Amino acid sequence: MVNGIFFVASRGLTATTWFKNALSLHSDIFCSHGRDRPNRGIETDSLLLDKAYRVDRLNYEKWQRGASIDNYTKDLISASSGEQFIGNIHGYVLIELMDKLSKSDLENIPVANMVRHPIGFIESYVALVNHRKNDYPEKFYAEHGKRIVKNKQLIVEYKVNSGDLSLLGFIEACQSLKKSIDEIRLHQVYIVKMEEVVSNKKYFLDVFYYLTGGLLNYDENVLDKVLKVNSHKEKYNKIKTDSRNLECHDETW
Repeated sequence: MVNGIFFVASRGLTATTWFKNALSLHSDIFCSHGRDRPNRGIETDSLLLDKAYRVDRLNYEKWQRGASIDNYTKDLISASSGEQFIGNIHGYVLIELMDKLSKSDLENIPVANMVRHPIGFIESYVALVNHRKNDYPEKFYAEHGKRIVKNKQLIVEYKVNSGDLSLLGFIEACQSLKKSIDEIRLHQVYIVKMEEVVSNKKYFLDVFYYLTGGLLNYDENVLDKVLKVNSHKEKYNKIKTDSRNLECHDETW
C-alpha cells in the first residue's frame, strides 16, 4: 500500500541519477528518474543506438508532459512492487511541476527542487554539450537544436564561430541557470543542494526525512557506503580546499 509520493524537480546536472539510486536502496521506496518509463533500466550506449528505444522514450516523454499528476502517479504505482513510497526525480523542472499540482496536492505531496552550485553547473553543462554533439548527434540536435537556432542572433552579434561548442554550452548553461534562479524566486519549495546531499550524511538524512514525512528510516551503514563511493565528494572537497569563497555552505548559497 502506498503511503506517500514525492517529487524532486531539477534542471539536470545535479546528481539526480545518484540520488535516485540512493533512495531506491531503501526497500520501501520506488523511485523513477527523468521522463522515461518508471520501470526502464539504465540507459546504455547500445540503447541510445537503438532507434526503437529512442522513439519509445520520446513517446513516453510526450505522454508524461501532458499527463495529469494523478495519471502519472497511477503509472508509477503500476510500475512499483508494493513499496510504501513512490517518487520521481528529474522528471519535471520546477515551474512545470508546480503548474500541474493543485493546492491540495501541495499540502500532501512533498516537493523539492534539486540545485547545484552555479560554477559546477556551468562547467558540467559545457562538458555535456561537447559530449552529446560528438558522440550522440541525433540526441544533441533533439535537445539543443531549437536553442541553437534561438541563439543564432546572439552568436552573430558577438561574431562567434557557431562551431564553438564550449561557447554554445556556456550560453545554454547561463540561460538554464537563469531559469532555475527565477523558479526558486517564484516558488518557495524545499531546496536540495547537490554538493551537500551527496557528501553530508546529516544533510542527506534531513532530505530523506522531508521526502518521507519521517515515516521511514534510512540505514546509516548503507548510507556510509553510498557516500564513500559517490564521485562528487572528492571534487566537492577540493573546491572547499582550493577556493574558500566558493564553499557550498548555507551562508554562501
